[in-house]
Amino acid sequence: AMRRIELVMSLVVFAFALSAASAEELRIGGRVLVPGGSPLPQAEVRLIPLRGPLAEVRALLGEETEPAGRAMTNAEGRFQLTAPHAGLWKVRVEAPGFVTLETSLKPLIEPVELEDAQLAADSGIKVKVTDAKRRPLSGARVLARTDRGRFDYGGPAWTAALRVGSTGEG
Repeated sequence: AMRRIELVMSLVVFAFALSAASAEELRIGGRVLVPGGSPLPQAEVRLIPLRGPLAEVRALLGEETEPAGRAMTNAEGRFQLTAPHAGLWKVRVEAPGFVTLETSLKPLIEPVELEDAQLAADSGIKVKVTDAKRRPLSGARVLARTDRGRFDYGGPAWTAALRVGSTGEG
């Protein structure tokens, strides 16, 4: 009976702590680097709420989740975001000429300093979608995912983001 009371009290304390954490803003900091370890200024960093497994399907349909916060990296490659509350979030780093990276914060319950995100140069890819008679299709949605291991890009916490696009004319 005493163990049960201790367990219930622990759960109550945990619930109060979680509700207090979910009511306050939480700082997220980090640094973005290029290959070789130099800082990358002017990279865009976005804080995006995690929406569940259908998010990729929505992305294919062209729907983009509105970020809860945005920041640009400074001359040292550093950024700071503020999450409006505790919860399930992802941080995405984008810069022209580099592969977009993201990391999940599941759950974000306290301020966090992320490990360095090291962006890889984007080699570019051209995709041609054709019909059964090998005629180019315009407006076809294309989803690109990197099949490399998560340690190949930016460190263990960072992975290459899902990329979505449409084919053009001819």
